[in-house]
Amino acid sequence: MAIFSYNSIRRNKDCSTPVAAFISPAFTYFLLCYVSGIPLLEKNAARHWGKLDAYKDYLRRTPVLWPKLL
Repeated sequence: MAIFSYNSIRRNKDCSTPVAAFISPAFTYFLLCYVSGIPLLEKNAARHWGKLDAYKDYLRRTPVLWPKLL
C-alpha cells in the first residue's frame, strides 16, 4: 500500500516527507518478525509439536513469512 500511495502522498503539499509512508509497513514487519508475532508463535508451536517429524518437515519446507520463489 505504501508503494501504491507514494505518488499521491508526494503530490500532497501538506505532507512534507512522503517517505514516511514506508515507516509503518517497515515497523510492522519488524514487530512481526522479531518481537511479537512469529517468534512467539514458533516458540509455542515448538513446545507443542517440536518432537514430531512431520512438524520438523513442515518447518523445513514452509517459508516463515515470504513465499519462496523457486
